[in-house]
Amino acid sequence: RPDASVRCPSNALYMSTGYLCLSISKGGEYSSKTDGYAIGITLLVCLTNRSEVQLTDRCEDEFEEDWTDIDVTRIADAAAGWPETAARAVKDLAKADGKSLCHDSLRKRPTLPEALLALRALLSGAQGGAGVEEAATAPGDEAAAAAARTTGYEPSPLSVQVRGMRTGGDAQ
Repeated sequence: RPDASVRCPSNALYMSTGYLCLSISKGGEYSSKTDGYAIGITLLVCLTNRSEVQLTDRCEDEFEEDWTDIDVTRIADAAAGWPETAARAVKDLAKADGKSLCHDSLRKRPTLPEALLALRALLSGAQGGAGVEEAATAPGDEAAAAAARTTGYEPSPLSVQVRGMRTGGDAQ
């Protein structure tokens, strides 16, 4: 069993090639836009159930079409049951001719907050209009409500659920 107190500091950069923005591999600087690339690839892995390494290039070779021309129903993982509109939105957010997380040009990538808004809108539409922001807080979580009023911090629905599980509450 390894000793958790032993640490080996390193200045080395560890990365997974498929998730690495090409501008970084060419000596560029890390930024929220390069982090967004990794998020876009992660979305495509979820959508397609394919390896992240050269994902779009391999799809283009397989279907003999440009990425933007490939019908989303052909690349979406059928076992995952993606609704076509959601699959198309995820595909376009991740990589499209317009603003997208994996666009070749950093200038044509959305900021992470913009990408989050797009994902929240997608989630809101999938839930019939009940967006993440509308989720109810757990009953009896007055401490969280008081903290939100005094500090401006408002816990996410997941935070509330985890807090309820830790305290034995019935948060759902």
